[in-house]
Amino acid sequence: MTSEQFSPRPDLLKGQTESVANDTENRVKELLGRHQDLVAPSVAQQIIEREVSRAVQEYGAKRLEGRANDNYSKAPGVTIYMTNEAKVAISALFDREPGYSIPPEQWRSLPNNIWEVSFPRGIYSMGGGGCQFYQEADDDFDRGRRDRVRRPFTAGYDDIVRVEGKSGELWQNANYNWDGTPKTR
Repeated sequence: MTSEQFSPRPDLLKGQTESVANDTENRVKELLGRHQDLVAPSVAQQIIEREVSRAVQEYGAKRLEGRANDNYSKAPGVTIYMTNEAKVAISALFDREPGYSIPPEQWRSLPNNIWEVSFPRGIYSMGGGGCQFYQEADDDFDRGRRDRVRRPFTAGYDDIVRVEGKSGELWQNANYNWDGTPKTR
């Protein structure tokens, strides 16, 4: 199995790119607007394009490094990449809890001792103590009623490498590279 199989989907890198681009464009236009007599319109447009491009590239790099994460699901559908220790702990929990299960074929082994598991109706939320997951959630889970989410479980931040949401959400652990290897300092 190659590390390309553990690479992020291109749509996950988008994140807030559009918002970053719009904010940068507006900020640069405002600044240049104060000095219209000093900068020709064609030059101003080139400056705007350059600054937007630079801001989008910087944001993309932050996203890849785990410094521009989505901390919760927007819609059901989640894939979790975790360490072997997390897989063992979660499997043991699910073996003890009635109604919880992950069929063996739902687990996928990846290079660097990383495991992948997907929940087509699952969601996630990152909080103060760790990663909160639910195996299943209704489409309107964000309305705050407990009966809209089912089968919760948690994992520590150190054990989660990456979480990908079906709606383009991404949470990348800043302590891991994309291939699941720990970053060296």
